[in-house]
Amino acid sequence: MLQTIARLLGWRPPAAPPDAAAIGTLAAAPPPGLVVARGDLGMPAPLLDPAALAARNRARALAVAQRLTRGQVTHG
Repeated sequence: MLQTIARLLGWRPPAAPPDAAAIGTLAAAPPPGLVVARGDLGMPAPLLDPAALAARNRARALAVAQRLTRGQVTHG
């Protein structure tokens, strides 16, 4: 509202600086210290299949149970 009244009285906002586009690119840039990796990182795809996770957990539990019945000590 104040700017509207000021404009009616002849006030004009200052012109945008010539490097206003550079300010936009600076604002869109990642923060310092953040590394943005592009392309293939050599990491396997995440496994989010519940059936496959359950099967892997059952296999691990079976292996632990077999070690315990043989009297082997299990750590971890």
